[in-house]
Amino acid sequence: MRGHLSFVLVFLSVILLFHLLELQLASKDFNLSKAVAVQRIYSVQMNIKENILEASRQGAVEGFTAYDSSHDISLCRHCPDHACIPASPTNFCDAALCSRCFREGEAREHAEEGALLKLVSLKTHGFDPDFSSSIGDAGLSAYLKAEPLSSNGFSFSHVQFQDDVLISLSSVKFSISAQARIPGGCVIYGEGPSIC
Repeated sequence: MRGHLSFVLVFLSVILLFHLLELQLASKDFNLSKAVAVQRIYSVQMNIKENILEASRQGAVEGFTAYDSSHDISLCRHCPDHACIPASPTNFCDAALCSRCFREGEAREHAEEGALLKLVSLKTHGFDPDFSSSIGDAGLSAYLKAEPLSSNGFSFSHVQFQDDVLISLSSVKFSISAQARIPGGCVIYGEGPSIC
């Protein structure tokens, strides 16, 4: 009998709770639109951050890969800064071959340019039709790691943001605006998780 009485009390409490909730929703003072707007702006911010990190990673990998595949470290023997000998039959200077010499600094620059190009493309992307977004300029550095089994002895390691990347969002529809940032020092690895 006690279990039956408990069930009836819980059932009546649930019905009373739904009835009160229905009355509250019907009142003119109760408005969830602001809470929904805050949740949506937070979701859009997180989406933009994830896109910035992934675009930086993809762009840097693509930039490095393009450079790595079009340059060869063995061609450096044809460059004056690698002590080519003009008259030698095995090691002669050749400007055309030297231009395809794999250089670590140039490979890093191409990785950085690839990442920045991807980030610039995000600036024109509409993440949510109800929100206008603005992504600040990013300064970043690319890093390589020694890879003895690769064709040129290096592979892409990671990019690191030098300064904060600011993200601004606003919505006329919801009368709300917010700012977020990706902190300077954030590291995005070619493989593995980001550290921000």
